[in-house]
Amino acid sequence: MADNIASELRKGRAFEKIGNWASAELCYRAILSKFPKNVRARKALADVKHKSGVAPTETLQKLSDLYRAQKFADVAALAETQSREFPRSEKLWNLLGAAAERLGDLNRAKHAFCKAAEINPKRASGHANIGAILERQGLFDEALPHFSQALHLAPATPKYLLFRGNALFALENFADAITDLEACVELDPNNHKAQQLLGDARRKSGRPASAASGLLDAVKLLEADSLQDPGNAGIHTQLAETYESLANAYCAEDNKDAAIAAYEKALHLNPKSEAALANKLHTQIHQCDWRAYREFDEVHKDIGIDGGGLQPWAFLGFEDNPAKQRLRSEVFARQWSLARPAFPPRNEPTKLRIGYFSSDLYDHATLVLLTGMLEHHDRESFEVFFYGLTRPRESALFSRLLSAVEHFRDLSDLDGEAAVASARQDALDIAIDLKGYTDDARTDLFFAGLAPVQINYLGYPGTLGSTAFDYIVADATVVPDCARAHYTESVIALPHSYQPNDRVQGVARTPTHEEAGLPEDVVVLCCFNSNYKITPAEFDIWMRLMRKHNNTVLWLLDGGETPKQNLRKEAELRGVKPERLVFATKIRRDRHLARHRLADLFLDTFNVNAHTTASDALYTGLPVITRAGSQFAARVGASLCCAVGMDNLVASDSAEYEAMIDQHLQNPDILAATRDRLARNLQNAPLFQTEAYTRHLEAGFQAAWDNWLAGKAPTSIQIKAD
Repeated sequence: MADNIASELRKGRAFEKIGNWASAELCYRAILSKFPKNVRARKALADVKHKSGVAPTETLQKLSDLYRAQKFADVAALAETQSREFPRSEKLWNLLGAAAERLGDLNRAKHAFCKAAEINPKRASGHANIGAILERQGLFDEALPHFSQALHLAPATPKYLLFRGNALFALENFADAITDLEACVELDPNNHKAQQLLGDARRKSGRPASAASGLLDAVKLLEADSLQDPGNAGIHTQLAETYESLANAYCAEDNKDAAIAAYEKALHLNPKSEAALANKLHTQIHQCDWRAYREFDEVHKDIGIDGGGLQPWAFLGFEDNPAKQRLRSEVFARQWSLARPAFPPRNEPTKLRIGYFSSDLYDHATLVLLTGMLEHHDRESFEVFFYGLTRPRESALFSRLLSAVEHFRDLSDLDGEAAVASARQDALDIAIDLKGYTDDARTDLFFAGLAPVQINYLGYPGTLGSTAFDYIVADATVVPDCARAHYTESVIALPHSYQPNDRVQGVARTPTHEEAGLPEDVVVLCCFNSNYKITPAEFDIWMRLMRKHNNTVLWLLDGGETPKQNLRKEAELRGVKPERLVFATKIRRDRHLARHRLADLFLDTFNVNAHTTASDALYTGLPVITRAGSQFAARVGASLCCAVGMDNLVASDSAEYEAMIDQHLQNPDILAATRDRLARNLQNAPLFQTEAYTRHLEAGFQAAWDNWLAGKAPTSIQIKAD
């Protein structure tokens, strides 16, 4: 018997010499199974455990019991102590990592999980744990390889597919995210989080219909689960989030009524979701559901300012308050880390390399305004790049754009890091954001840093609230000196209007009243602004004037059946027959311009003025009566009117605005004189002098570059008229 014990002990020590701790342990345990009190075997087993770094079973059990009791601080303290004695214990490091994660100490958790993965690199969960911590720290690009390694070791694991899909989504690699999430849902059809994220990825990749369909299925599953388990808070939260994602998908496919209903369900489940509330209110005003203004009044002091950031674009139509718009932009900007590199100083280039970034690559208002200016860029002094952030759509304007610039780069399929790298390869001197905080923007690229000088221009009428942007292109009307404190950017002030316009535009034959759906022998008051810009404040004025002047009709854009019904209802409530509101359907641009000639006055909106729509009216000789507000968006109409010498049509307040319209309606001679004056001014109005405008804008770009080249901080730039 003693010989057998000695033999097993010798075998165990031989295994120890070659570092085969597991086999050595088996030898010693074999002895103890028959002779539990054998002192030499017990000591040998303790020694091998210490040498191999494996913590005693009783210690691991105690840590597991503490963890189940949610005593995470005790787990972390004991595991930390034991890890110094047993540094090769994978389970010990995993328990330490899990406890540290629950305590919110993510760096400590990451260190522990990395130690566990070093000990056993073939365990998939170890790599997934590291990735999950990096993901919680917002380091999605660093998390990706760990999730990929976990999937390499365990390919058909739904939760690892979900983890990697989420990281890819965060990095805006929607195509690969969809691949992972679809695989996850196929393996685990009841994975509600994966279904929700898959719907969001499909929406972001331009597939809103399939997104809505999938999310609707997810909602049905979650509702069924909530009926079976009504007290499950996790299901309740997931259902609210999925309804919100469904609403976003409905918005993307322009099904606004369904979107509002889904947002309302999300808010019923989670009344604290400010994002759902903001999106619901913004969608409601697109439908002219003016209950939204009363609801906004209850939250306007805090929404988008306290708590998490919300897209500031959603609030421009609700109030004219540049100070609060700046606050909302600053809060929204916090989601991105400012990582602009220190671009090395260099000698002044032969040509300035300027890059415009936009997702509006079709017959969009931005290209309507911008294309003529791009065609007039001085190619001796500027090399022009244009970067597409979404897939282009075939159109006449996009074709003109391609001809107008030297270089077009399609970034639509690139994630954020790849898009930044691609743009930096072009060594831009100035990067120009044409989107700001509007839909389909990729503002994060500018926070990463694309060029030494970065400019906020045209697409977003307000500050972006971050030093990621050095300048905003404006003029003395949209951003007067007294308002500059509301902008984080320095101002490049152009001499007339900040807005570019195309001097030569095609205008079709003027239609008859019958062809345009207008009655004969009436005064046509027109507002072709988007529905969301119309608020009760100006609508009250319009209706008072229409009650006073019975021979008038109000000509509006047809935004769909729901907004038409709501506007007609609001008119009737104010004593105006609903049929006196006439709605213009969407038609080809040259025909749309032509029908302006049938209108007598264009009535501007207040919080968000007409932008391109005002230029369209003025270009066709239709006078625009506007009111100068406080924020950028509320002063664009004034800027455009002044740039065609029609500053007499700019009211300083609502009372003057109403009186001005009334005066034109009471006296046909005044209306005729106004139209004649505009017609004369259009011959040489700065607003439509595209080449001169381009020289002014280029002077602003050159001054901004010269300032950077001199090593100076961004500063206000005033461009003088020729």
